[in-house]
Amino acid sequence: MLRVFLMAALMPLVVFILVMWGLMMAGGGILVLLVAPMDIDCCGEQRHLASSVAKALVTLGLIILWIYILSWMKRAILHRALGRR
Repeated sequence: MLRVFLMAALMPLVVFILVMWGLMMAGGGILVLLVAPMDIDCCGEQRHLASSVAKALVTLGLIILWIYILSWMKRAILHRALGRR
């Protein structure tokens, strides 16, 4: 009985951690496969700077998206644990 209760109580935490790891792996894959090879051909001699700025903006956008997703999940888990819907 206690074992079942502990498993039910810990399941949201386990899911949260698994989703967090999944997001990190997906983010790393996106950065390595899509963002790293990105090259912008503009601005003449400043094209390396433009490419770096674009890559940094995409990376920051992904970070903000991941933080939003994890915050939403945390809020949903807490509301469920506290009995609010």
